[in-house]
Amino acid sequence: MKISGNSLSQNVSVHDRTSSADRSTISGSRPEQPAARVALSPEAGFLSSLRESAADPTEVRTELVDDMRAQIRNGTFEQSVDMDQMINSLLADL
Repeated sequence: MKISGNSLSQNVSVHDRTSSADRSTISGSRPEQPAARVALSPEAGFLSSLRESAADPTEVRTELVDDMRAQIRNGTFEQSVDMDQMINSLLADL
């Protein structure tokens, strides 16, 4: 997993343990091997669900975004953030 700026990306690589000699004999004469399984940690699953939620455009409150953009454009935007309220609100959405 790599976090860069405000973006999160996961890189998963699969390594083929089959030798080139074995690959040449797999042409259907041998039974197919079971698929590899990957298990994610609870933290990775949580981050994945957060990324999916953030990518969902239906979760964006466009009226609030438009209002804040207008305030910034007009020079009337005042930043007052209650961190406790913000954290509680974020946790309530989970």
